[in-house]
Amino acid sequence: MDLGKRSKESQKVTIVGASIDLFLSIIKIVLGYIGQSSALIADGIHSFSDLLTDWVTWYASKLSGDAPDDDHPYGHDDVCQYMGINRVLSMMILMMNTMMMMMMMMMMMMMMMMV
Repeated sequence: MDLGKRSKESQKVTIVGASIDLFLSIIKIVLGYIGQSSALIADGIHSFSDLLTDWVTWYASKLSGDAPDDDHPYGHDDVCQYMGINRVLSMMILMMNTMMMMMMMMMMMMMMMMV
């Protein structure tokens, strides 16, 4: 498969995925509001973060389809690999942040129980 065609196909699949993520996010928030479920609302808001990763994937696919130039004589195909590494590192940072917040909340709850 031609590099440009593969890039276009990747972009198309990513746009479909982003559309589904947006639809699911809105449905979760609306149904959470109707059902008064804060967990479903929070999950809907969290699903919006998938749109950010979809955008990064779409952008990487777009860049990877660029033809070789003077600065990149072998093409831009490695962009997808670098963006993938970036996504993994970002997720690890977010997970560590979440764990720290949970630990702080647990410590606050324990302090409140002692009083």
